[in-house]
Amino acid sequence: MRYLRAIIFVCFSFSVIAQTAQTLTNKDIINMTTIGLPSNVIVAKIKKTGGKFDTSPTALKELKEAGVDNAVIAFMIEGDQPKISVQAQERPMPDRWRGIVIDESSPDDAIAKFGKPEKDELTKFPRGILGDLLTAKAKEKKFRRLEYKDIEGVDKAYFTFSENKLIAIDLDIKQGFSPNSLPNVYGLEFRPVFGTLSTALHPEKFERNQGKDYTVRYPTFYHLVTKSEKTFIDAVVENSGFGAVMKDLGGARDREGNFPGKVAWVQIVSRTLENRDGADALK
Repeated sequence: MRYLRAIIFVCFSFSVIAQTAQTLTNKDIINMTTIGLPSNVIVAKIKKTGGKFDTSPTALKELKEAGVDNAVIAFMIEGDQPKISVQAQERPMPDRWRGIVIDESSPDDAIAKFGKPEKDELTKFPRGILGDLLTAKAKEKKFRRLEYKDIEGVDKAYFTFSENKLIAIDLDIKQGFSPNSLPNVYGLEFRPVFGTLSTALHPEKFERNQGKDYTVRYPTFYHLVTKSEKTFIDAVVENSGFGAVMKDLGGARDREGNFPGKVAWVQIVSRTLENRDGADALK
């Protein structure tokens, strides 16, 4: 029995030593930077192995002087914070997506989270039905946009930045989901919006009451929009399934309160870009 206890103790000790040896420190990060590993590889190693980092002001200065990338340092600091439950991290919120937050996150934050983008370019603001809500200056300005492909659940994800802050998230959804789930997902009420082209080409699908268009049958594409304290959200719905075709052929009405089709695209836009021209005169 005494020998068995000794063996168990030795095995346990080696296990602890192995785990301790795998835990990264500031020195390991500096060493990986010195040999030329890119920031996304270092971040991936931290995610895989875990680390116990010194993120005091003095240690941060040493990291910076050693040439450690800002994205890596930011990830080290985040890993040093109290852990949030997985459920809380994964719950969709109207001002963020997978930890990237509107009006807060920087391009370095996105690169630390998702790695090197497929494209990194200056471009005009991605136009959509929300474009009518934005200032003329916002429509003309050039923004930095990062493009990613094949992130879990999406074909493409776009992050648009202004003055180093995230101002828009665009998601090309890989497998569409029911638009009726949107209010529960975000905790906000969505309303349908139809482009003028839809109402012009298919007047039979709409009824007009008190100057507004109400749908009899939803068009092939339509929008569900809402707003939160910080953002506008536009969900583009594709309504081209077999059921939609049969309704068109039979002239059937869509059930009131039910949104047909699948969500194909989601755009989240900062309200800092909202057109408030002339609002000061009302104060």
